[in-house]
Amino acid sequence: MTTKRLGIGFNGSGFITRFHIASFIAVRDADIRGIWSPNAGRAAEAAALGNARGVGEAKAFPSIEAMVKDPSIDAIWICGPNHERVANMKAILEALGNGGELQGGGVLNDMMCHSIEAARYLLTEPGKLRESLKAKKVSAQIACMKWQRPAYVEKLKAAYGSDVDYSTKPSEDFARAIVEYEDGNGEPLIVEATTSWSYVGAGLRLSMGLLGPEYSMKVNTLDTELSLFFSHDSGQSSGEDLVEKQNAELGLMPVVTDEGAYGYVDENRHMVQSFLKNLRPEETFDDGVAVTELLMTAYKSAEIDAAVELEGASLDEFVPAVARGV
Repeated sequence: MTTKRLGIGFNGSGFITRFHIASFIAVRDADIRGIWSPNAGRAAEAAALGNARGVGEAKAFPSIEAMVKDPSIDAIWICGPNHERVANMKAILEALGNGGELQGGGVLNDMMCHSIEAARYLLTEPGKLRESLKAKKVSAQIACMKWQRPAYVEKLKAAYGSDVDYSTKPSEDFARAIVEYEDGNGEPLIVEATTSWSYVGAGLRLSMGLLGPEYSMKVNTLDTELSLFFSHDSGQSSGEDLVEKQNAELGLMPVVTDEGAYGYVDENRHMVQSFLKNLRPEETFDDGVAVTELLMTAYKSAEIDAAVELEGASLDEFVPAVARGV
């Protein structure tokens, strides 16, 4: 590093990128200097947002390669769509000289990745690697509970176009999985995760509980310190003005005063300092591979309606039914 501040470029200009940009108000030693997106207009908007927030002198770049090669950019935050991640990584590596149907799944793939990794983190003894937990067995269930119904099929088409057609190629909007682990002392550990695109409530609900022989813990992002009430006569218009994925406009509603509660600030601080100090981050691509293996095992379990042992699971050639379009 030739600078004491990290110059960051964003691959992506949408929902997640904008959350990250907002979080950098509370992150030191870094500046957002670039945005690339296949949608040039959106990239310019995201760059303007960064400038307006005072988190760097950002500009929109015409390509990933141009952003990677710019001397002001030291690190890339990959925030594009899931199905473009491999292509974006290849483009970055080539620039450095190192080198639904699209996503291949539904909510199990898209959201349970977070649940599985959060659980692995919570169950790992401080100071030890996540590999100290050995996954033994996975049992899972998936279903399309809401978005394959005709009225909701049409709603998706209206919102996202005819390419999103759950009447012909649905993906699961509900998933649950039980992952059985063994710790370094041979003690059993069990993770139970449930995730859904069908939840209707005041807003984004992330909840977790941790139970042990002599301890317990619980978290719910809708248990906030601030709430508002609107009567029928308030004339509220629809929008996510109080909390992410807000469904309600009337009555008593929670307000998330700092959406850093979802982890953006802490993760960005950690990654910035890891880059600046040339340290391996706590979360790496190896963890991504481990989580993907567990998710694919969960898909296989759901498909054969039986628990699957990790040893001998034969996942190399396995493609989930939802990814095959059947």
